[in-house]
Amino acid sequence: MINKAHQVLGDEIKKKTYDWCLSTDEEGFYINRKKLAQIMKSRALVDEEFGREIELILQNELEVKGRIWEELNYHGEKIWEREKEFRKQKEGEIELLKIEDFCQDTLQGLSQYEAILLTRRYLSILSNIMKLMEKKGVGKREGKQGYTKFVYEFLKKEEPILTKEELDEPGEVNWIEKIEQLDIKGNYERNKKRRKEILDKQLPELYVKVRQKIKETRAGKSKLLKEWDEKIAEGNLLLGSKVDKKTIEKFLTELNDFFSLKGKETCEVEAGMLTDGEIRNKKVVVNQEVIKQVIETKEGEISWLKEQLEGLLNGEVTKV
Repeated sequence: MINKAHQVLGDEIKKKTYDWCLSTDEEGFYINRKKLAQIMKSRALVDEEFGREIELILQNELEVKGRIWEELNYHGEKIWEREKEFRKQKEGEIELLKIEDFCQDTLQGLSQYEAILLTRRYLSILSNIMKLMEKKGVGKREGKQGYTKFVYEFLKKEEPILTKEELDEPGEVNWIEKIEQLDIKGNYERNKKRRKEILDKQLPELYVKVRQKIKETRAGKSKLLKEWDEKIAEGNLLLGSKVDKKTIEKFLTELNDFFSLKGKETCEVEAGMLTDGEIRNKKVVVNQEVIKQVIETKEGEISWLKEQLEGLLNGEVTKV
């Protein structure tokens, strides 16, 4: 028993699972019974940290098996509908209790001992649903799917390549996350009318908006990169010609102004975009992540250029 316990301590999640008496042996029996007895005697109540760790353990259980809540809710109705404590009414329909709701609501006010026993039951329900799915031949979700897959491909389709974070807007759900959530909701919506509304109308409309956001962000990033390239080229010309100190000082000030963008949350640029077959200038706003990516791309060249120009100002001999 002791050897089995130590086998799980290397991984942090497994350690938490063991510490909270949720680990099982090869035969499916719970281990760490001594710790469970101590928890029962302590009469300690569920607190915020306990809830977070249980949520982490449960989420990990799905991730390891390559499953998501929406699948379990959709395919496991015959299992969870019999469990009153583990289902919830939402918008007039009953669904499997979500992990976050279980940890943040159901467990609150209980003793840790009671919470552990309840969590074991919840884990058993999740496990039984996943076994049912395997029996039914429900394949695991691998990679991005549907419209989500299309937008991820579009991020990398052209230069400059974008990241998901470069589409962030202050106070808003990320555009990629919006389409991921709607994609999943549409695939696992049990109401046929709502499912059709999502898949045939809402998803295509959102996809068009996300593609437009990607186009605008790419155009803005491209414009910033072009401005940096032009500034670097201008600086290299200064190195190869005879100019007075004031010209160099002015240029270095402009470089510093460029670097000041790094601290800004957003930046508005006027970028050329293809509209109705013509390239037209449009004002687009890029976020802090775009600014960061642009500066990091050019930082080496700019730092070298500043060093050379500052050397000229100080009368040092510089090799170009």
